[in-house]
This record gives sequence, C-alpha cells and structure tokens, in this order.
Amino acid sequence: MLALKNRVPSSITFRKCKIIRTKHFILKIKPNDLDYPRFAVVVSKKIAKKAVERNSVKRLVRDCLQKNLLHKASGYDMLYVIKKEITDSKEQICEEVIKTARINI
Repeated sequence: MLALKNRVPSSITFRKCKIIRTKHFILKIKPNDLDYPRFAVVVSKKIAKKAVERNSVKRLVRDCLQKNLLHKASGYDMLYVIKKEITDSKEQICEEVIKTARINI
C-alpha cells in the first residue's frame, strides 16, 4: 500500500502535462516541487462495474509502482487512467507500467 505522502491529492489537476497512451492505460506526468513521487490510479465504472474489481486493478497497479518506481521517479506526479483492455496477465501489466514510466521520466 502506498503511503499517504505518495498519493496525489484530488486538488491537483493534470491539464498541462505530458500524456502517454498505451494499450492498457493513459499515463499523465506532471513535475512537482517535492523530492518524492506521487501517484494516482483511476478505474471508471465503464471498465469494471463492481467496486471489488476496480479496487483489485488499483491494488495491482499501486503494488507495481511501490515495488519498482517509488524511489526512482522523484519529483513527479503521475496519474494512471486504466483502459478497458486490462485483461492481460498481471505480470505483463506490471512490466508495462514500469517500462512506460521509466522511459518517459
């Protein structure tokens, strides 16, 4: 579970930011003035109707972020908007999350 300091507050907007689109998600990256990264994950009801399913997808992405990017992506706010095509294996999704963020930071 990500610490509260590593979560993007809801007051932050991602209007002027770098946008990366992949098969599984849209990643919005915005620099911040902090020495640690902050992350947010959004899964809409169009993706999964049940809250249990949405929360499991969020947990999967957050777990990948915590294990691999927490100390390497300092100084950025990142918003992951999950797309419908999230039916691949967990390992593939985790690899794509990490690879995309590393390349674009």
